[in-house]
Amino acid sequence: MNDIENKLSGIIDELPDLPEKAGLWSGRILTIVGYIEMTQRGIFKSTVGDKSNHQVVDKQDINGTVRAELRGIKILTKIRDGLLMDLRDIYDQDTFKNKENGLDERTKRQLSFVKSCRKSENLCGNCVVCVSLGSLSPGRFARRSRWFLPDMFSVEHANDCVAGYLDFDQAGVLNTVDSPSRGGMSSRSSSSFATYEFVKPGTRFPFKLMIRDPSKYDFFASIKALNEVGQVDGVGAYSSRNGRFKMQLTAVSNESPLNIATNIDLAEDFDLLNTPDRLFPPNATVVQFSFDENEDLLAYVYQKYDELLMGADWIEFLDKKTPKGEETE
Repeated sequence: MNDIENKLSGIIDELPDLPEKAGLWSGRILTIVGYIEMTQRGIFKSTVGDKSNHQVVDKQDINGTVRAELRGIKILTKIRDGLLMDLRDIYDQDTFKNKENGLDERTKRQLSFVKSCRKSENLCGNCVVCVSLGSLSPGRFARRSRWFLPDMFSVEHANDCVAGYLDFDQAGVLNTVDSPSRGGMSSRSSSSFATYEFVKPGTRFPFKLMIRDPSKYDFFASIKALNEVGQVDGVGAYSSRNGRFKMQLTAVSNESPLNIATNIDLAEDFDLLNTPDRLFPPNATVVQFSFDENEDLLAYVYQKYDELLMGADWIEFLDKKTPKGEETE
């Protein structure tokens, strides 16, 4: 793990521990490049016409080749959920509760609002997750996400990586179970069945995650959360039983990629991931990782993330001034 820390020191050491609540971009950026490989089938559905039980994988015809598409927003949504759960675990600890008891009433009200932060339904706009991933409450505040994960495209052609059951006579049962009834096992309605496609295990989706005004929290949290989406939560529809993947990071840089490094380019020329000098400008600091280093990298990230999560003063972060126009109640 020390080798990983030494490799990353030139990039990580210059970052602040926590993100700044700044409205204007300073120009700093961090780019994380790699790929995910499906270990289970992934149902990245689009509903066709008015048939809600006929689901197909998103696909794009790119330069004459049809590729499966994985929407970046689907993964970022799962990432937000996981990071908010980590914060709630901190709020529930006795040491945090003891500190909370000594606060004035105004700060307690602010903290109560932050502790109730939930995806979409009730975003607080002031916790570290909202500062990093953005938040919106019409008439109250709007904060743009500083994390950008563009849509990804499969390395493999759709003919090779997409399968399914598109004939209703062979429709699959997606999310129901038989239940006992007086007449034996209950029968399913037609809505219990679906004609559907899925992305096969082994399909690879190259990605680049770019973070504006990065902090150590952003770096460690993004990698940790992306890994847990793949290992625990899954992505796509019916992810209780589908959508798991493994993540391989190949490079980290303190610059944005060149124009030749779109996710389309990475899908069409997978070897770009192993040649970072072709991805980034000459003045960039780039740290490259081999497949064998991925386990040590994840261990390092998890350790540093836990240390930061436990050691940060989240009440002080709450009290940091929010730029005009981004205030919360």
